[in-house]
Amino acid sequence: ETDITLAARRRNLSQPAYSRRLQAIEAQQGVVLVDRSVRPARPTAALEANREEIQSTLAGLKRLRENIITGPGNTQDIAIATVQALASRLLPAALGKIRDDLGQRRVRLRAENHNQSFQMLMTEEVLLMLAYETRDRPVIGPSDLVEKTQVATDSLVAVCAPELTTGLMAISPGEERIPLIDYPRDNFLGIVLQDDVLAHTPHQFSHDITAGLTNAVMGFVRSGFGVAWLPHSLVAENVARKEMDILSSPLFPTADLNISMLQLKTKSTRKMQPLWAALAEAIQTTIAPYD
Repeated sequence: ETDITLAARRRNLSQPAYSRRLQAIEAQQGVVLVDRSVRPARPTAALEANREEIQSTLAGLKRLRENIITGPGNTQDIAIATVQALASRLLPAALGKIRDDLGQRRVRLRAENHNQSFQMLMTEEVLLMLAYETRDRPVIGPSDLVEKTQVATDSLVAVCAPELTTGLMAISPGEERIPLIDYPRDNFLGIVLQDDVLAHTPHQFSHDITAGLTNAVMGFVRSGFGVAWLPHSLVAENVARKEMDILSSPLFPTADLNISMLQLKTKSTRKMQPLWAALAEAIQTTIAPYD
C-alpha cells in the first residue's frame, strides 16, 4: 500500500477524498506534495527528502499544543462535536448535571454530521465526539488512535401530531400512502430509516417533505404534516406534554440506536477521563428508556 492510501485510511477517508484534500492544501500553500506523473501517485522527492524534519516539526507542534492546553492556570475549553439530534436536547441536559465538574471551563459544541464530527476529532479541533451508531453502522476509527465507549441506548420511533394518530393507526397496508417527513438519503438517520425501518413495514409512504435537521423535522410533525421517525430521547418531553404521539404498532417499527463517545488517545484527552466519565453517567441518567 502507498503512503497516500495508508494516510487516507488513518483519517477514515476514501483515497479520492484524501487526494482532494491534498490538492486543496497544495493550492493554498503553492507547493506540490504529490508526484502524480507516476502510478501509483506518491510523495514528491522533495517531500521525502525532508520527511524526518517534517515529522520532528509536527511532533514538536503537537507537544507545544498539549503543553499550552494542560499548562498551569489554563482552564481548557471543552470542545465536543456531535449530531444535531444529540446536541439540541440530550447533551445540554447531561452537561447541566455536571456543571460543577466543568468548573471554569468553557463548552464549545459543534453540531455536525458523523463524517465532519469524526474529521474534527482526528484533527483535534474537538476533544470528544458523541455519535449515534447501530449494530450494522458503527463509527470506526483506528484502534491505536481512537478510544470508543458505548454510554447509552436510544430508539428511532415513529411520531405524529396527536390529531393524526387515530387516522394513521386505522390505515391498512396498501390502502393509501402515508405522508412521511424523512431525511436526505446520505444522512445517518436517513440511512437507518430506509434500511432498518421502512424496509420492514408493508405501509407505503409519500415522501412529501425532506429535512436534514431534526429540529425542522420536529416542527413539521407538530404542525401535522405527517409521520416522522425521531430519536426517543429527542421527543420524550414532547410526548409527555401531549404535543406528539408515538405510533406504537408493528406497522410502524422502531430501530435501535447506540450512543457512543469517541476520543483520541493522547496525553491531553487522558487528563479529561474523570470529566468524560461524569458526562457518560449524566447521559445514562438523563435519557428516558423506550419500552
